[in-house]
This record gives sequence, C-alpha cells and structure tokens, in this order.
Amino acid sequence: MTQPAQHTNTAVLPELSGEVAARAPVFILGMMPRSGTNFLHRLICQHPDCGAINTTPVREDYLVHHSKWLGRYMSRLQWQWGNWGADAAFVSPLAISVGEGLTNFLASLSDAQRIVTKTPSVENLDVFFTYFAQAHLLLIVRDGRSIVASGMSGFGWNFETATRKWQQTARTILTFREKHAAHADRFKLVHYETLNTNTVEELGSILEFLNLDAAMYNFDAALDTPVYGSSFMKAQGDTVSWKPQEKKKDFDTNQRWKTWSAFKHARFNWLAGKELEALGYAPEGRLKPGFFGCLLHKTLDVGYVLRRLPGRALRAVREGARAFVDSMNGKGRGKVNLKK
Repeated sequence: MTQPAQHTNTAVLPELSGEVAARAPVFILGMMPRSGTNFLHRLICQHPDCGAINTTPVREDYLVHHSKWLGRYMSRLQWQWGNWGADAAFVSPLAISVGEGLTNFLASLSDAQRIVTKTPSVENLDVFFTYFAQAHLLLIVRDGRSIVASGMSGFGWNFETATRKWQQTARTILTFREKHAAHADRFKLVHYETLNTNTVEELGSILEFLNLDAAMYNFDAALDTPVYGSSFMKAQGDTVSWKPQEKKKDFDTNQRWKTWSAFKHARFNWLAGKELEALGYAPEGRLKPGFFGCLLHKTLDVGYVLRRLPGRALRAVREGARAFVDSMNGKGRGKVNLKK
C-alpha cells in the first residue's frame, strides 16, 4: 500500500546550525537603488569566509525580484496535482528545493566558502522564505530623503516618482517585518546611516547575526573601504563613477536633503512620512498639513496620476493580452485530456 506524502509545516523554518549555518547563503536586499546595497556587500565580503559572485553577467542576482514566475509555476503544479490530494504544504518542499538549486548555482560562481549576493530591490520579498528557507537575509534601508536626493543628483530621478517608490518599498519591508516576526533570527534590518557612521559596532552585530567569526575580520580595512558610485563624488564629465574613490573626512551621505525647500519636505511627508517614522527616521516639519495644505497635496496627487494615464493604459493593454494568452493555455488546457 502506497504511503501518503509527508507534508511540511512551512510556518516553521528549518534550523540553521553547525555546518549548515557556516555555509548558509547570505542575501542582501536593498530597498531600492542608492540604499547602500553595494556598500554592505563589500564590507561583508571582506570576511575571509565570504565571497561575491566572480563573474560579470551576474553582478546582482534578482532571484527574489523575479520569483513571481516561480509562484505561478508552483500554483500550476499544485493545481495539476490537486486531483490526487496535493495541497500547499505538499508543494512547499519542492519550492525549497528550487531555491536551493538557485543558490547552488550562485555558489558555483564563487570560490568562497559562503556566497554573499545582492539585489537593490525588495520586489516579491513576502515569498523570500518560501524558496530560501536555509538562507540569511539582510535588508538594508536608508532615509528616503537621502535616497531620493542621491537619485536626483546622480541619475536624474523625478522627485515625485522616487518618493512614491521609496514609500512602497518601505511599506513592503515593514509588512514583511511584522509578518515574519517569528523568524527574526533569519533576517536583519540594517540602517545605512548606522552602518556608515558606526561601522565597527554595526558590522560586529551583523557578523554575529550571520554566525561569522568577528576575530577573523579586519575592521581597520573596513573603515578604509573606498567610495563607489557616489552621486556626490562624480568623475570627470559629471557622471557617477564606479571606480574606487578615497573617502574624505567631510564625506557625509546622511543629510544631503537638508537643502530641500520647506514645500519639498512637506510633499515628502505627505507621500511617505508615515513610513519614514516607522523605519526610525525623524521627519522635517509636521506630517499632517492643514486644510489648504491637504487640498494642495490631493490636487498634486490627481495631477500625478493623470500625467501617467497613457503609460498605464498601454501597460493595461499588454497585461490584458498576456492574460488572454495565459487563459488560452491555462486551467482549461493545463491538464492532459486525451478526450479533446
């Protein structure tokens, strides 16, 4: 008699200890570009047990960012197998195996004992532990005003769009932190400002979290880590340089937004003030404007949406076409039916 499959309780992650913990991959996810992902990555890779991917085509992995496609794959399999009793708990070990296969591929691109990989995105963060149950996760956050100011200076970002994007990613991280509070030993929130100003102390905490021997780490070398890709230390031609540049004593990346106008601060607070406070940053000015201030901000909100309607309409058409194609190859044809 065939024994029923053993289902796994996905609410409890497998324990990381011993040799498994010593080789567990380290994922660094930055809330968005300019959040300090590269800085944190370089610091951790200075530990002798750690290393980066040593091939150019995979500078940033984006495994989690694109994992929604894996989600569709798993859903289809669960639906296909559902006739025979499969449920989400049955499929979850397969998801973990898929994640292990992806991390094994990354590890094959490095000579280090422990692979450290990075992505400046938290897209699909909510399913991280679905696929990477035996990994450590570092989420690096940064004051939204600093990120927006850096992006505007170095890459010509639009203030309104960048602020809205920061608000969304901050909300994603806050929701993840609340949802996975029981897994606090698997992920750590790192504030870029703390890492930048109290490097030794913060690094010590991170190394402990990752089960890395701090006695093997050269903290003096970490303090001398050069600057890469700064929006405010540009090379000739006024472009962002990814070549190492010596960090000057007056190099301060934490308050570039101090020169903003009162209205720009008010606008940022309107769009992302709640998330700013929730991540531990103090807003400039008050969060709630008066009656006429609310009216002005709501008018600006409507204008922002209207200006983007043509682009959204085009995306809607594309998504509708994709959904139609999926429906033609979806549930109606997903199973092999030799009668049709």
